[in-house]
Amino acid sequence: MNSMAHFMETEAFEKLTKKEQLVHQRKLKRVRKIYGGVKNLEKRPDMIIVVDAEMMSSLIDEIEKIKEVESILIAGTNFSRRWKEDSLILANILGHKSIDFILRNILS
Repeated sequence: MNSMAHFMETEAFEKLTKKEQLVHQRKLKRVRKIYGGVKNLEKRPDMIIVVDAEMMSSLIDEIEKIKEVESILIAGTNFSRRWKEDSLILANILGHKSIDFILRNILS
């Protein structure tokens, strides 16, 4: 993300066509939207809580690669992946009250 932003400040970026510049700007915007919250992390988190595991499948792929991070997945009934039973919670992910209830009990 930082290298993409740095590239956009160079003369090479200025020499690109407007369409190519727009493609790079959109890609950087998408990357910032996804990874902006973890940009300044200095160490790995102790635990990751994923709400709507079906939608966040790319994040789950990354969690599977990192074995030493604890994770809790909150998923709907359409979640089709095999996951550790003790860290998978099947719930109504469309209902805000159910998510609120689960997170309050996990974090308390």
